[in-house]
Amino acid sequence: MKPIKFITKDLLLVGCFVKSDGSNSWEKWEDMDIKHEHHYLVNGEQAFEVWFYTKDGDYVFTGLEATEQKSDSAWEYMHIPETTYAIFEVNCNEDHDLQIKSIDEWLDKNEEKYKQVVFDAGNRIAPSDFDLCFFDHEGRFGKDRIMEIRVPLKKL
Repeated sequence: MKPIKFITKDLLLVGCFVKSDGSNSWEKWEDMDIKHEHHYLVNGEQAFEVWFYTKDGDYVFTGLEATEQKSDSAWEYMHIPETTYAIFEVNCNEDHDLQIKSIDEWLDKNEEKYKQVVFDAGNRIAPSDFDLCFFDHEGRFGKDRIMEIRVPLKKL
């Protein structure tokens, strides 16, 4: 699997931050849906899961893209500074693990060209590798179950 494109972007996400094995992410999305009536979201249909891979386990931030941060105790915020991402399309109707393995193989094959960016989320978790899963519910994910996995990279 090869990236379909590269983009450079900074993100402000509003959502929930939890330690996870992935099994409770739907529960977190249900919590988000209940709180989702804020007018400052870019698009409530553009959802992200930011996965952090640490030696202590995986953490996930489920969130929606926001235009500004406001004082609101119902939400947590995460700002990811401008980063370049390799974007891979994953078909959720097919073998997810096989597709992730294919992304890992591409990263290994290109380790002399790119290095995965390590992100420091402050005191929440140790600095770690991360990636973003992007679900456009009004677009390809909603129609064909195609999500994007965005892997942050630095060109060497």
